[in-house]
Amino acid sequence: MSGGYHTWSKFNAHRWSNLNARRQPGTGKTEFIAAFVHFLVEKLNVRRILLVSQSHEAVNTAAERIRKHCGRLGTPLEVVRFSNREGAVSHGLKDVYSHAITAEKRELFNAEYRYRVEALSDALGLDAEFISKVVDAELKLFKQIDHLEFLLKSFENVDDEGDIKALKPIAVELDEGIRTKLHTDYGITLSKESSVSEAKSILLSNICSEYGVRPNEAKRVRALARISRDIQDALSAERVNIDEFYARSRQLVTGTCVGIGQGHIGIHDNIYDFVIIDEAARSIASELAIAMQSAKRVLLVGDHLQLPPLYSDAHKSALARRLGINDKHTELDEVLRSDFARAFNSGYGKQASATLLTQYRMAPPIGNLVSHTFYDGKLNNGNRAIPDIYAGAPSPLRSTVTWLDTSSLGEHANHQSDRGVSIYNRCEAEQVIDLLKQISESGQFLNDLSDLNDKDDALIGVICMYAEQKRLIRQKFNQGIWSDGFKALVKIDTVDSYQGKENRIIILSLTRSDKQKSPGFLRTPNRINVAMSRAMDRLLVIGNAEMWKTHNKDKPLGQVVSYMNDMGEGAGYKFMSAKKTR
Repeated sequence: MSGGYHTWSKFNAHRWSNLNARRQPGTGKTEFIAAFVHFLVEKLNVRRILLVSQSHEAVNTAAERIRKHCGRLGTPLEVVRFSNREGAVSHGLKDVYSHAITAEKRELFNAEYRYRVEALSDALGLDAEFISKVVDAELKLFKQIDHLEFLLKSFENVDDEGDIKALKPIAVELDEGIRTKLHTDYGITLSKESSVSEAKSILLSNICSEYGVRPNEAKRVRALARISRDIQDALSAERVNIDEFYARSRQLVTGTCVGIGQGHIGIHDNIYDFVIIDEAARSIASELAIAMQSAKRVLLVGDHLQLPPLYSDAHKSALARRLGINDKHTELDEVLRSDFARAFNSGYGKQASATLLTQYRMAPPIGNLVSHTFYDGKLNNGNRAIPDIYAGAPSPLRSTVTWLDTSSLGEHANHQSDRGVSIYNRCEAEQVIDLLKQISESGQFLNDLSDLNDKDDALIGVICMYAEQKRLIRQKFNQGIWSDGFKALVKIDTVDSYQGKENRIIILSLTRSDKQKSPGFLRTPNRINVAMSRAMDRLLVIGNAEMWKTHNKDKPLGQVVSYMNDMGEGAGYKFMSAKKTR
């Protein structure tokens, strides 16, 4: 589908059954998902939709956009967001977080239970105030008495003297509290010899006498009181068994692929009219199956040319041994290919799939480079204004795409591998920090760049192809002295955590550089694609260009070098030789 999310309307509803939607970087896939959910709810009257993704961030982004889209168009939508961790739920979804909904219901019940039970006075044929007093006693006193009785009974089954010694002060304190409450609130004084259990019948008898109610008439009120208590207990439990109710009753149910499968949510017992799986190309088969088992129809959204499913090295080695294949070559890559990729490229996928082919994130030279290298030139550029501030930027950022070539620094440009499995590159780390210092001290350019930040997000992203390089650059960055507020403008992370994100400026540290010119995992296109397609205005690649000019010219980075050379500075591509840092 070209031209953004509006084009889904040309497909009829049947066509969307079990559809794969492939989306390229910056093509508005989240807006498409939002528009599609609105279409399902508003036009097709779909009432049960499950939205999942591999990451919390993707779930949050899609769910927030759906709510915003439906709100803007006046379509009411009941949403629930499931997660074991409140911290994983974005600010914009806190009000629909399952635990928050339960807490709100609990507070509402505690605030209104008296009025609710009093409203039943006509049906029961009893005084409203009498009903209220009985329920009040059940919730505030009888509940404590039952708890004390349970505690005392548990002593019979405890053999450990230490446990008994620890429980006794709790029981004594609870007993004293109940006696005080009986005396203060109800004017009942129990002798020391009397058990607090006797207080139930004494208090009920007193209330019945006060309102002229016979004991047998009070039975129905006691039953109502116990129901009220059950509701209060259910709403106060640590793991409330109300999540299953939300999963069945809300129009849009959201969570991660794995998290949504927790037993207390009960997804496996539900059937949803539509299951939408975002970032589906990153999910392994079992993750996809959790949500898909509950679907009448499925929409998979993803890009199998970006990050693949993540398997540990141990998992890959074990799989290779089991299948009798080499775990270092393409045979294993094929086995580990995502189910999304298999489905998209299948005969059925070719009939039922659609592709978004216009990107709105990247400046045209960046978009053209990504399109040529990873999408056979099929990815088009949409209209997006690039701010006119980069003439005053440090020289490596004046061209839209720049390759800062470290090959002129000789062996100093090579990576090191003495910290464990991951490699790192001190030379590239120094180049990154030096450029960040130039930006920090750039005066007007930094002011102009900061003015573009309307969401308190990072404006400069440093993407590292290896985890150890990220740690090294973060360490150097944290040790540096920076102008006020500059640190908040910079994000340093690995490529594996960057899919779906974007920054005005991307600085990419390739890290790998050695005499043998071995490409390592940089031979595969997926991660390179993600790293280069995060930039909005400027893309700066730092690495040894000689690595990719001859030995590896057929690899993705070899194609990048070749394309930049062919297009030249006039088209926005520039090579610069790295200099020794200060």
